[in-house]
Amino acid sequence: MRILWICPTLLHPTINGSQIRTLGILRHLSRKNEVHFVGTARHGQTTEQKDEYCSLVYAFPHQPPQRGSPAFAVDALLNLFSPTPLYVARYASRPASECVKRLLHENTYDAVVVDFLLSVPNLPAARLENAILFQHNVEARIMGRLAAETTSAPRRAYLSYMARRVEQYERHACSRVRHVITVSPADSAYIAEHYGVKDVTSIATGVNVRHFERPDGAIPDAPPSDLVFIGSMDYLPNVQGVHWFVERVLPLIHASRPAATVALVGKYPDSTIQALAAKDSRIHVTGTVPDVRPYLWNAGVSIVPLLAGSGTRLKIYEAMAAGVPVISTSLGAEGLAYTDGTDIVLASDPEAFAAACLELLEHRDRRDFIASAGHTLVRSRFDWSVVAEEFQGILERAAQNRAHVH
Repeated sequence: MRILWICPTLLHPTINGSQIRTLGILRHLSRKNEVHFVGTARHGQTTEQKDEYCSLVYAFPHQPPQRGSPAFAVDALLNLFSPTPLYVARYASRPASECVKRLLHENTYDAVVVDFLLSVPNLPAARLENAILFQHNVEARIMGRLAAETTSAPRRAYLSYMARRVEQYERHACSRVRHVITVSPADSAYIAEHYGVKDVTSIATGVNVRHFERPDGAIPDAPPSDLVFIGSMDYLPNVQGVHWFVERVLPLIHASRPAATVALVGKYPDSTIQALAAKDSRIHVTGTVPDVRPYLWNAGVSIVPLLAGSGTRLKIYEAMAAGVPVISTSLGAEGLAYTDGTDIVLASDPEAFAAACLELLEHRDRRDFIASAGHTLVRSRFDWSVVAEEFQGILERAAQNRAHVH
């Protein structure tokens, strides 16, 4: 197949879950297909390793104004008069859009994949009906859940307003495309029920098990920690979850285990996240790191204290592949395959989450049991090669249906 893949980012350096999922799938798709990749590049992103995931790459520098900056405020004000919500409009790129238009004119593609709702503005509207929309999340659900959990009335009002606008845009996009691919049955069910979309299929979440497995020899240096959270700190659900954990859960842990340490590992921590470490030496904020694996291998427990979000959390399967037990809220593990109490521990209120952390930190056999079961689960069922084959099958069926229709 010849595939046109439109993405809101480049894939290297690979520092967040969306890049990991796209890269994991494209590495395998590109071995048997011709993939033309169009992406926008933020500072530091590169096309140097493009050969591992595509045949041709078209990259266009694009740096949306930083949240909280004067330029962001101006964009937010002007966006009030736009049909495209700011959350999506920030990723619109005229050069990328013109490139896509030219490629569609010059080439015949068996499949056009729009990676994320954020890429929709970069595909000509007239071409949307023949595209496959790859939804890593249901974006409106994230906004709605963030609004529901925030304690600030102005912030709740803004997020609720944005959720309504994103939902309208997302419903329109999902109903226009030929097929929607999600990363969980829950997201597929939501899109079918709330957006009236019939052609929607979910794929499993994958992991590069061999990459994350603990090495036999010496483990690379990273500060040891009792608890580790790994996730991009410019992603609002992660920021919200970290604050909830530090403010509501960690004091309960410290009451029984005063020396317990926490590593918060992820790119672009804002001032509120950095302030957590400034107030407590037992909290370590790393910022961007070249490799998250040593932080997993040197941790006792991986925590996923999320209260909002959609899609699935790759960080859970990565921790399992690394041989680290996982404690998550129910929402944090939403959409994944697991057995609570066997290969993961679920806890959704502060007291239960703290108790789960203390149990695993204080009982080595229980910690090892959860870690071993989690590793067995991902190794047997969720390698990226399996997931990519699912994705390939969906593209082939969509291409056949298109040919049949025309």
